[in-house]
Amino acid sequence: MDGKVDLSSFDEARYTDPNLLAFLKKITVRHDPSMDARYPEGIPNRITLRLKDGRTLTEENTFPRGHARNPMSDEEVEAKFYVLTEWALPRERQDAVLQFLWSLDSQANLQPLMELLAV
Repeated sequence: MDGKVDLSSFDEARYTDPNLLAFLKKITVRHDPSMDARYPEGIPNRITLRLKDGRTLTEENTFPRGHARNPMSDEEVEAKFYVLTEWALPRERQDAVLQFLWSLDSQANLQPLMELLAV
């Protein structure tokens, strides 16, 4: 409904929203044993929509975004990092943590990272 899932998706005001609750009542989750055989190589998912006019639309994905076979771009990783850490770290520390992580292979130890992450 929001086009994204982030920390705000779990705010009480969001998950108790009457519009969201009405939408959730329209969802049915079904286990498909044929997908089990494709795990752990992939993480298969299928969504089927039944429209008011009777049409059915189905989409399937074996490798969701972020899977090793469908990786996020560096820009997507950074955007996700900023969204998920903004509640705990000021922007300057977020920038420093990212810089450290992108150069992790050349770091001698993790102490500077631990200091940056201390709240």
